[in-house]
Amino acid sequence: MFLTTVSRLLTKFSLSYYVAKMKPKLTEKHKLERLNFARMNLKQPIEYWRTFLYTDECCSKCYANRAGRVLRTPKDEWNPKYFLRSVKYGLFSCMIYSTISYGYKGPLWFMPCGTTMNSIVYSQVLRQITLPALQQHNLKLQQDNAPIHFSKYMKNFYTANNIELYRFPVMSPDLNPLFHCWNPLKSNISPEECTTYDLLNEEVKRALEQISLDIINHLIDSMPKRLEEVIKQKGDATKH
Repeated sequence: MFLTTVSRLLTKFSLSYYVAKMKPKLTEKHKLERLNFARMNLKQPIEYWRTFLYTDECCSKCYANRAGRVLRTPKDEWNPKYFLRSVKYGLFSCMIYSTISYGYKGPLWFMPCGTTMNSIVYSQVLRQITLPALQQHNLKLQQDNAPIHFSKYMKNFYTANNIELYRFPVMSPDLNPLFHCWNPLKSNISPEECTTYDLLNEEVKRALEQISLDIINHLIDSMPKRLEEVIKQKGDATKH
């Protein structure tokens, strides 16, 4: 009786079940920090956001044995064309790091197997990937607030290398244009081709090549709209 009533109410108000959006869990302090950041920078011109080198890390994974949906007719149940293939080996994953700026797409860095990310490793990544871009294009460094990014060791590294920092609010992937490059990158990876760590890396590189500078430029130039959304949401997560 209860379920029938609920069903009638859902029908009456044209409600349906949807997959909920996954967003960071924000405290009131996080929301206030985001809101203040958005208000303070809302009037910055688009050219201002083009002066940053945006950085981010991502964990890319393949290959998981999991159920999925395919579009087929009932009679094609046993047609090999519609099988989802499973493998015996475990899940491969790799941590990748990259950078973007307006008109610029940086190279990828892959964490070697068995390596743990710490301040020393991170400084090596910056020396190899980030410093050349900062110096060549005269940019400011944007990065998230991971503890290793602001350790005492890293603060000394920034000072020694004359790196200009600019702190974006914590828990704010929607305010980092590079974050939105990871989704198309992941979606362009072919799991069937990733049977080893090295092959996964090659697939990631191939997928990155398909992300054009036009897309990157559009993401960076959307920063004013992102700030407007943060204000509209009163500091909470946005659609970006």
